[in-house]
Amino acid sequence: MFIKNALKLTPLALCLASMLCNAQGTKHVTILPESTFSLSGTSNVNHFTCNMTKGLSRNQLAVCYQEKEDLYTFDNSGFALNINKFDCENSRMTHDLQDALQSDEFPVIKFELLSIKGLVAGDCEAEAESLITIAGNTNKYLLTYQVKQVSEESYKIELKANFNMRDFNITPPTALMGIVKVNEIISINLHLHVTMK
Repeated sequence: MFIKNALKLTPLALCLASMLCNAQGTKHVTILPESTFSLSGTSNVNHFTCNMTKGLSRNQLAVCYQEKEDLYTFDNSGFALNINKFDCENSRMTHDLQDALQSDEFPVIKFELLSIKGLVAGDCEAEAESLITIAGNTNKYLLTYQVKQVSEESYKIELKANFNMRDFNITPPTALMGIVKVNEIISINLHLHVTMK
């Protein structure tokens, strides 16, 4: 079950809720407007980037977790990103992305955080086990995040990861009667600035 009011949240926003806490607890995570999220890829003629517009504005939710040694586990911690919030700065490319991701039938990309390991005070590299659902197909990934502590309650998080669209049974889009072909590897670029209390 995905948490209501979490459509603008991203993976490490949930992860940061567990930092510097003992045993079982709850933290409030706020994602700040300067955060960005994008999908990028290449075709046989050029490269493209599709940015999320108005999808990473200020948002807050409570996250419940359990700690066992250096492993944090989460229960029903999920969120979704609205595919129609992506802008590829080219109306045709934006339409093709939405079509390839089957946004009419599956309007969101869903994430569920299962566990995270390696979170410590200060700057660190953390690994998060997550479920990602695109176009109705779900895969499990172990993703590595770079976390930088800016102040006592403020953090910056970066994630750069590659995914194969065919892993989600997605056919890479084409244009101009098949002359332009998008490569099947797509990159997620996440830059978050959050506060945690």
